[in-house]
Amino acid sequence: MKKMLTSRQTAMLLFMSIISLKFLVFPALISKYSQKDSYIVVFLFLLFEIMVMFFILMFIKKYPNLTFKEVLSNTFGEVFSKIIYIVLFIYFLFKTLLLIKETHNYFLEAIFDELSWWFFILPLTIFITYVMTKNIKILARTIEILFWFLVVSVGISFVAPLYNIDLLNIFPVFENGVYPIFNAMFYSVFSFGDYLLLILFMGKIKFEKSTVKKIMSYMIFCLIFITIFYIVFVALFNNSGINHILAISDISVRSGYPYSQEKLDWLAILIWTIALLFQIGFYALVTKNCFDEIIKIKNKMIPALIISSVLFVFSMILYLNLELTLKIATSIPFIISALVIQIAIPLILLICFIVLKCKKFEDKNNANNEMILENKNIERTNQKNKKNTTKKGGARV
Repeated sequence: MKKMLTSRQTAMLLFMSIISLKFLVFPALISKYSQKDSYIVVFLFLLFEIMVMFFILMFIKKYPNLTFKEVLSNTFGEVFSKIIYIVLFIYFLFKTLLLIKETHNYFLEAIFDELSWWFFILPLTIFITYVMTKNIKILARTIEILFWFLVVSVGISFVAPLYNIDLLNIFPVFENGVYPIFNAMFYSVFSFGDYLLLILFMGKIKFEKSTVKKIMSYMIFCLIFITIFYIVFVALFNNSGINHILAISDISVRSGYPYSQEKLDWLAILIWTIALLFQIGFYALVTKNCFDEIIKIKNKMIPALIISSVLFVFSMILYLNLELTLKIATSIPFIISALVIQIAIPLILLICFIVLKCKKFEDKNNANNEMILENKNIERTNQKNKKNTTKKGGARV
Protein backbone atom coordinates (compact mmCIF):
# COMPACT_ATOMS: atom_id res chain seq x y z
CA MET A 1 0.00 0.00 0.00
CA LYS A 2 1.40 3.36 -1.06
CA LYS A 3 1.53 5.80 1.85
CA MET A 4 -0.21 9.04 0.86
CA LEU A 5 -0.63 11.04 4.07
CA THR A 6 1.85 12.40 6.59
CA SER A 7 0.89 12.64 10.26
CA ARG A 8 0.35 16.38 10.00
CA GLN A 9 -1.79 16.12 6.87
CA THR A 10 -3.95 13.46 8.53
CA ALA A 11 -4.42 15.63 11.63
CA MET A 12 -5.34 18.69 9.54
CA LEU A 13 -7.87 16.79 7.43
CA LEU A 14 -9.50 15.42 10.59
CA PHE A 15 -9.53 18.89 12.17
CA MET A 16 -11.29 20.46 9.18
CA SER A 17 -13.80 17.61 8.90
CA ILE A 18 -14.70 17.97 12.60
CA ILE A 19 -15.43 21.71 12.42
CA SER A 20 -17.21 21.57 9.03
CA LEU A 21 -20.73 20.87 10.34
CA LYS A 22 -20.41 22.61 13.70
CA PHE A 23 -20.12 26.35 13.02
CA LEU A 24 -23.25 27.18 11.01
CA VAL A 25 -26.65 25.53 11.56
CA PHE A 26 -25.57 23.07 14.23
CA PRO A 27 -25.18 25.57 17.13
CA ALA A 28 -28.78 26.72 16.63
CA LEU A 29 -30.02 23.13 16.38
CA ILE A 30 -28.23 22.01 19.52
CA SER A 31 -29.47 25.10 21.39
CA LYS A 32 -33.00 23.96 20.65
CA TYR A 33 -32.50 20.94 22.90
CA SER A 34 -29.84 21.99 25.44
CA GLN A 35 -30.06 25.82 25.38
CA LYS A 36 -27.13 27.31 27.34
CA ASP A 37 -25.57 23.88 27.99
CA SER A 38 -24.73 23.36 24.31
CA TYR A 39 -20.98 23.80 24.90
CA ILE A 40 -21.10 20.88 27.38
CA VAL A 41 -22.78 18.68 24.74
CA VAL A 42 -20.09 19.46 22.18
CA PHE A 43 -17.28 19.00 24.70
CA LEU A 44 -18.53 15.55 25.79
CA PHE A 45 -19.10 14.38 22.22
CA LEU A 46 -15.67 15.54 21.05
CA LEU A 47 -14.01 13.98 24.11
CA PHE A 48 -15.59 10.66 23.16
CA GLU A 49 -14.43 11.04 19.56
CA ILE A 50 -10.86 11.73 20.65
CA MET A 51 -10.86 8.59 22.82
CA VAL A 52 -12.06 6.49 19.87
CA MET A 53 -9.41 8.08 17.64
CA PHE A 54 -6.73 7.13 20.16
CA PHE A 55 -7.83 3.48 19.98
CA ILE A 56 -7.83 3.60 16.17
CA LEU A 57 -4.32 5.09 16.18
CA MET A 58 -3.15 2.28 18.47
CA PHE A 59 -4.55 -0.21 15.97
CA ILE A 60 -2.81 1.54 13.06
CA LYS A 61 0.43 1.61 15.06
CA LYS A 62 0.18 -2.17 15.51
CA TYR A 63 -0.70 -2.83 11.84
CA PRO A 64 0.51 0.25 9.89
CA ASN A 65 0.41 -1.43 6.47
CA LEU A 66 -3.11 -2.89 6.66
CA THR A 67 -6.04 -1.01 5.12
CA PHE A 68 -9.50 -1.25 6.68
CA LYS A 69 -10.62 -3.38 3.72
CA GLU A 70 -7.77 -5.84 4.30
CA VAL A 71 -8.50 -5.99 8.03
CA LEU A 72 -12.18 -6.78 7.38
CA SER A 73 -11.40 -9.31 4.65
CA ASN A 74 -8.83 -11.15 6.78
CA THR A 75 -11.20 -11.30 9.75
CA PHE A 76 -14.73 -11.67 8.35
CA GLY A 77 -14.29 -12.30 4.64
CA GLU A 78 -14.73 -10.37 1.42
CA VAL A 79 -18.56 -10.28 1.44
CA PHE A 80 -18.76 -8.75 4.93
CA SER A 81 -16.15 -6.10 4.03
CA LYS A 82 -18.19 -5.04 1.00
CA ILE A 83 -21.34 -4.74 3.16
CA ILE A 84 -19.49 -2.46 5.60
CA TYR A 85 -18.23 -0.29 2.74
CA ILE A 86 -21.76 -0.03 1.31
CA VAL A 87 -22.94 1.26 4.70
CA LEU A 88 -20.04 3.74 4.86
CA PHE A 89 -20.74 4.84 1.29
CA ILE A 90 -24.34 5.74 2.18
CA TYR A 91 -23.23 7.42 5.42
CA PHE A 92 -20.68 9.72 3.78
CA LEU A 93 -22.97 10.34 0.81
CA PHE A 94 -25.58 11.84 3.12
CA LYS A 95 -22.95 13.88 4.97
CA THR A 96 -21.83 15.30 1.62
CA LEU A 97 -25.45 16.11 0.79
CA LEU A 98 -25.87 17.84 4.15
CA LEU A 99 -22.77 19.96 3.52
CA ILE A 100 -24.11 20.91 0.08
CA LYS A 101 -27.35 22.11 1.67
CA GLU A 102 -25.51 24.02 4.40
CA THR A 103 -23.39 25.74 1.77
CA HIS A 104 -26.44 26.66 -0.30
CA ASN A 105 -28.17 28.08 2.75
CA TYR A 106 -25.03 29.99 3.74
CA PHE A 107 -24.76 31.56 0.29
CA LEU A 108 -28.42 32.57 0.37
CA GLU A 109 -28.28 34.11 3.83
CA ALA A 110 -24.81 35.66 3.85
CA ILE A 111 -23.85 36.50 0.25
CA PHE A 112 -26.72 36.55 -2.26
CA ASP A 113 -30.17 38.09 -2.03
CA GLU A 114 -31.32 35.52 -4.58
CA LEU A 115 -29.48 32.46 -5.81
CA SER A 116 -30.82 30.35 -8.66
CA TRP A 117 -30.88 26.67 -7.79
CA TRP A 118 -29.32 25.75 -11.14
CA PHE A 119 -26.67 28.47 -10.85
CA PHE A 120 -25.56 26.91 -7.56
CA ILE A 121 -25.85 23.16 -8.19
CA LEU A 122 -24.42 22.88 -11.71
CA PRO A 123 -21.01 24.52 -11.03
CA LEU A 124 -20.83 22.67 -7.71
CA THR A 125 -21.49 19.34 -9.44
CA ILE A 126 -18.66 20.02 -11.89
CA PHE A 127 -16.38 20.94 -8.96
CA ILE A 128 -17.28 17.76 -7.04
CA THR A 129 -16.73 15.57 -10.10
CA TYR A 130 -13.32 17.13 -10.70
CA VAL A 131 -12.21 16.64 -7.07
CA MET A 132 -13.28 12.98 -7.10
CA THR A 133 -10.95 12.26 -10.02
CA LYS A 134 -7.99 13.25 -7.82
CA ASN A 135 -6.44 11.38 -4.92
CA ILE A 136 -6.44 12.27 -1.24
CA LYS A 137 -2.82 13.41 -1.39
CA ILE A 138 -3.71 16.50 -3.44
CA LEU A 139 -6.36 17.61 -0.94
CA ALA A 140 -3.94 16.90 1.91
CA ARG A 141 -1.31 19.19 0.38
CA THR A 142 -3.93 21.89 -0.21
CA ILE A 143 -5.12 21.88 3.40
CA GLU A 144 -1.50 21.86 4.58
CA ILE A 145 -1.01 25.20 2.82
CA LEU A 146 -4.34 26.76 3.88
CA PHE A 147 -4.79 25.25 7.33
CA TRP A 148 -3.38 27.91 9.66
CA PHE A 149 -4.74 30.72 7.52
CA LEU A 150 -8.24 29.21 7.86
CA VAL A 151 -7.93 28.46 11.57
CA VAL A 152 -6.55 31.89 12.50
CA SER A 153 -9.18 33.67 10.39
CA VAL A 154 -12.05 31.66 11.89
CA GLY A 155 -10.56 32.23 15.33
CA ILE A 156 -10.47 36.01 14.79
CA SER A 157 -14.11 35.92 13.70
CA PHE A 158 -15.33 34.65 17.06
CA VAL A 159 -12.60 36.07 19.31
CA ALA A 160 -13.16 39.70 18.18
CA PRO A 161 -16.41 40.14 20.16
CA LEU A 162 -14.97 38.55 23.34
CA TYR A 163 -15.08 41.74 25.39
CA ASN A 164 -18.72 42.12 24.37
CA ILE A 165 -19.83 38.80 25.83
CA ASP A 166 -21.45 38.10 29.18
CA LEU A 167 -19.97 34.95 30.71
CA LEU A 168 -22.81 34.85 33.25
CA ASN A 169 -24.98 33.61 30.38
CA ILE A 170 -23.27 30.20 30.47
CA PHE A 171 -24.41 29.70 34.07
CA PRO A 172 -25.98 27.93 35.85
CA VAL A 173 -24.58 24.68 34.49
CA PHE A 174 -27.13 21.85 34.20
CA GLU A 175 -29.94 24.33 34.81
CA ASN A 176 -32.54 21.80 33.66
CA GLY A 177 -30.63 18.69 34.72
CA VAL A 178 -28.68 16.30 32.51
CA TYR A 179 -31.61 15.15 30.35
CA PRO A 180 -31.42 18.12 27.88
CA ILE A 181 -27.71 17.39 27.37
CA PHE A 182 -28.25 13.73 26.47
CA ASN A 183 -31.29 14.68 24.42
CA ALA A 184 -29.21 17.18 22.44
CA MET A 185 -26.46 14.57 21.96
CA PHE A 186 -29.03 12.15 20.59
CA TYR A 187 -30.53 14.57 18.07
CA SER A 188 -27.17 15.93 16.94
CA VAL A 189 -25.43 12.61 16.37
CA PHE A 190 -25.29 13.15 12.59
CA SER A 191 -22.77 15.99 13.07
CA PHE A 192 -20.26 13.72 14.78
CA GLY A 193 -18.59 10.38 14.02
CA ASP A 194 -15.59 11.93 12.24
CA TYR A 195 -13.32 9.22 13.64
CA LEU A 196 -14.70 7.01 10.86
CA LEU A 197 -12.51 9.02 8.49
CA LEU A 198 -9.42 7.92 10.42
CA ILE A 199 -10.48 4.29 9.95
CA LEU A 200 -10.66 4.86 6.20
CA PHE A 201 -7.15 6.36 6.30
CA MET A 202 -5.73 3.06 7.59
CA GLY A 203 -2.81 1.86 5.49
CA LYS A 204 -2.39 5.30 3.89
CA ILE A 205 -0.61 7.11 6.74
CA LYS A 206 3.18 7.34 6.93
CA PHE A 207 3.32 6.10 10.50
CA GLU A 208 6.24 7.33 12.60
CA LYS A 209 7.13 7.35 16.30
CA SER A 210 5.57 10.80 16.74
CA THR A 211 2.41 10.12 14.69
CA VAL A 212 0.10 9.34 17.61
CA LYS A 213 1.36 12.30 19.63
CA LYS A 214 1.06 14.69 16.68
CA ILE A 215 -2.48 13.68 15.67
CA MET A 216 -3.74 13.65 19.26
CA SER A 217 -2.24 17.13 19.82
CA TYR A 218 -4.23 18.50 16.88
CA MET A 219 -7.39 16.76 18.14
CA ILE A 220 -7.03 18.24 21.64
CA PHE A 221 -6.49 21.65 20.05
CA CYS A 222 -9.65 21.03 17.99
CA LEU A 223 -11.58 20.18 21.17
CA ILE A 224 -10.46 23.42 22.84
CA PHE A 225 -11.06 25.49 19.68
CA ILE A 226 -14.64 24.29 19.18
CA THR A 227 -15.51 24.44 22.89
CA ILE A 228 -14.37 28.09 23.05
CA PHE A 229 -16.53 28.84 20.01
CA TYR A 230 -19.62 27.39 21.72
CA ILE A 231 -18.89 29.19 24.99
CA VAL A 232 -18.71 32.48 23.03
CA PHE A 233 -21.92 31.56 21.17
CA VAL A 234 -23.83 30.89 24.41
CA ALA A 235 -22.33 33.91 26.18
CA LEU A 236 -23.43 36.19 23.33
CA PHE A 237 -26.88 34.84 22.55
CA ASN A 238 -27.90 33.04 25.76
CA ASN A 239 -31.16 31.13 25.18
CA SER A 240 -31.82 32.84 21.83
CA GLY A 241 -29.14 30.75 20.09
CA ILE A 242 -31.84 28.81 18.25
CA ASN A 243 -32.52 31.91 16.12
CA HIS A 244 -28.95 32.13 14.80
CA ILE A 245 -28.65 29.59 11.98
CA LEU A 246 -25.46 31.23 10.65
CA ALA A 247 -23.54 31.05 13.91
CA ILE A 248 -20.05 32.00 12.69
CA SER A 249 -21.33 35.04 10.75
CA ASP A 250 -23.71 36.15 13.50
CA ILE A 251 -20.89 36.06 16.04
CA SER A 252 -18.45 37.99 13.85
CA VAL A 253 -20.86 40.92 13.40
CA ARG A 254 -21.22 41.30 17.17
CA SER A 255 -17.84 43.02 17.42
CA GLY A 256 -18.11 46.20 19.46
CA TYR A 257 -16.21 48.22 16.86
CA PRO A 258 -18.76 49.38 14.24
CA TYR A 259 -16.11 49.93 11.57
CA SER A 260 -14.81 46.38 11.99
CA GLN A 261 -18.16 44.58 11.80
CA GLU A 262 -18.36 44.60 8.01
CA LYS A 263 -14.71 43.58 7.65
CA LEU A 264 -15.09 40.68 10.08
CA ASP A 265 -18.31 39.60 8.39
CA TRP A 266 -16.61 39.45 4.99
CA LEU A 267 -13.62 37.69 6.50
CA ALA A 268 -15.95 35.02 7.90
CA ILE A 269 -17.76 34.75 4.55
CA LEU A 270 -14.54 34.38 2.56
CA ILE A 271 -12.91 31.87 4.90
CA TRP A 272 -16.01 29.82 5.54
CA THR A 273 -16.80 29.64 1.82
CA ILE A 274 -13.34 28.18 1.18
CA ALA A 275 -13.72 25.80 4.12
CA LEU A 276 -17.18 24.58 3.03
CA LEU A 277 -16.17 23.99 -0.59
CA PHE A 278 -13.07 22.13 0.56
CA GLN A 279 -15.12 19.96 2.89
CA ILE A 280 -17.70 19.14 0.20
CA GLY A 281 -14.88 18.00 -2.10
CA PHE A 282 -13.22 16.06 0.73
CA TYR A 283 -16.37 14.19 1.78
CA ALA A 284 -17.24 13.50 -1.86
CA LEU A 285 -13.77 12.01 -2.37
CA VAL A 286 -14.16 9.85 0.76
CA THR A 287 -17.53 8.68 -0.58
CA LYS A 288 -15.90 7.83 -3.89
CA ASN A 289 -13.14 5.86 -2.12
CA CYS A 290 -15.83 3.79 -0.38
CA PHE A 291 -17.44 3.19 -3.78
CA ASP A 292 -14.09 2.02 -5.19
CA GLU A 293 -13.87 -0.66 -2.48
CA ILE A 294 -17.31 -1.94 -3.48
CA ILE A 295 -16.92 -1.89 -7.26
CA LYS A 296 -13.53 -1.78 -8.93
CA ILE A 297 -13.54 0.54 -11.96
CA LYS A 298 -10.22 1.52 -13.52
CA ASN A 299 -11.50 4.74 -15.08
CA LYS A 300 -11.71 7.33 -12.25
CA MET A 301 -14.20 9.47 -14.12
CA ILE A 302 -16.96 6.81 -14.16
CA PRO A 303 -17.45 6.47 -10.37
CA ALA A 304 -17.04 10.26 -10.04
CA LEU A 305 -19.87 10.82 -12.53
CA ILE A 306 -22.06 8.19 -10.83
CA ILE A 307 -21.68 9.78 -7.38
CA SER A 308 -22.11 13.33 -8.73
CA SER A 309 -25.31 12.21 -10.45
CA VAL A 310 -26.63 10.62 -7.26
CA LEU A 311 -25.88 13.80 -5.29
CA PHE A 312 -27.51 15.88 -8.01
CA VAL A 313 -30.68 13.74 -7.99
CA PHE A 314 -30.99 13.81 -4.20
CA SER A 315 -30.43 17.56 -4.23
CA MET A 316 -33.30 17.86 -6.71
CA ILE A 317 -35.55 15.68 -4.55
CA LEU A 318 -34.81 17.78 -1.47
CA TYR A 319 -34.65 20.91 -3.64
CA LEU A 320 -31.87 22.02 -1.30
CA ASN A 321 -34.50 22.58 1.40
CA LEU A 322 -32.66 23.07 4.71
CA GLU A 323 -35.71 22.40 6.86
CA LEU A 324 -36.47 19.13 5.06
CA THR A 325 -32.80 18.04 5.14
CA LEU A 326 -32.55 18.70 8.88
CA LYS A 327 -35.88 16.99 9.43
CA ILE A 328 -34.43 13.85 7.85
CA ALA A 329 -31.14 14.19 9.75
CA THR A 330 -32.97 14.50 13.08
CA SER A 331 -35.57 11.81 12.40
CA ILE A 332 -35.50 8.80 14.74
CA PRO A 333 -34.76 6.19 12.01
CA PHE A 334 -31.84 8.23 10.67
CA ILE A 335 -30.45 8.93 14.15
CA ILE A 336 -30.64 5.25 15.11
CA SER A 337 -28.92 4.29 11.85
CA ALA A 338 -26.15 6.86 12.39
CA LEU A 339 -25.67 5.73 16.00
CA VAL A 340 -25.44 2.08 14.98
CA ILE A 341 -22.82 2.92 12.34
CA GLN A 342 -20.79 5.14 14.67
CA ILE A 343 -20.78 2.52 17.44
CA ALA A 344 -20.63 -0.66 15.36
CA ILE A 345 -17.63 0.25 13.18
CA PRO A 346 -15.20 0.84 16.11
CA LEU A 347 -16.54 -2.34 17.78
CA ILE A 348 -15.91 -4.29 14.58
CA LEU A 349 -12.39 -2.86 14.51
CA LEU A 350 -11.92 -3.99 18.13
CA ILE A 351 -13.04 -7.52 17.20
CA CYS A 352 -10.63 -7.47 14.27
CA PHE A 353 -7.82 -6.43 16.60
CA ILE A 354 -8.53 -9.34 18.95
CA VAL A 355 -8.85 -11.84 16.08
CA LEU A 356 -5.65 -10.67 14.39
CA LYS A 357 -3.82 -10.82 17.71
CA CYS A 358 -5.06 -14.40 18.29
CA LYS A 359 -4.11 -15.39 14.75
CA LYS A 360 -0.63 -14.02 15.30
CA PHE A 361 -0.42 -16.00 18.54
CA GLU A 362 -1.56 -19.13 16.71
CA ASP A 363 0.99 -18.54 13.98
CA LYS A 364 3.72 -18.28 16.60
CA ASN A 365 2.55 -21.51 18.23
CA ASN A 366 2.44 -23.27 14.87
CA ALA A 367 5.92 -22.00 14.06
CA ASN A 368 7.20 -23.21 17.44
CA ASN A 369 5.58 -26.61 16.94
CA GLU A 370 7.12 -26.91 13.50
CA MET A 371 10.53 -26.03 14.90
CA ILE A 372 10.14 -28.65 17.65
CA LEU A 373 9.14 -31.34 15.13
CA GLU A 374 12.00 -30.34 12.86
CA ASN A 375 14.47 -30.59 15.78
CA LYS A 376 13.11 -34.00 16.71
CA ASN A 377 13.48 -35.19 13.12
CA ILE A 378 17.07 -33.91 13.07
CA GLU A 379 17.80 -35.72 16.34
CA ARG A 380 16.33 -38.97 15.00
CA THR A 381 18.36 -38.64 11.80
CA ASN A 382 21.52 -38.03 13.82
CA GLN A 383 20.81 -41.04 16.01
CA LYS A 384 20.29 -43.26 12.95
CA ASN A 385 23.52 -42.00 11.42
CA LYS A 386 25.38 -42.78 14.65
CA LYS A 387 23.95 -46.31 14.75
CA ASN A 388 24.86 -46.92 11.12
CA THR A 389 28.39 -45.65 11.75
CA THR A 390 28.74 -47.92 14.79
CA LYS A 391 27.52 -50.95 12.82
CA LYS A 392 29.94 -50.28 9.98
CA GLY A 393 32.85 -49.88 12.44
CA GLY A 394 31.98 -53.18 14.17
CA ALA A 395 31.83 -55.01 10.83
CA ARG A 396 35.34 -53.77 9.83
CA VAL A 397 36.81 -55.02 13.12
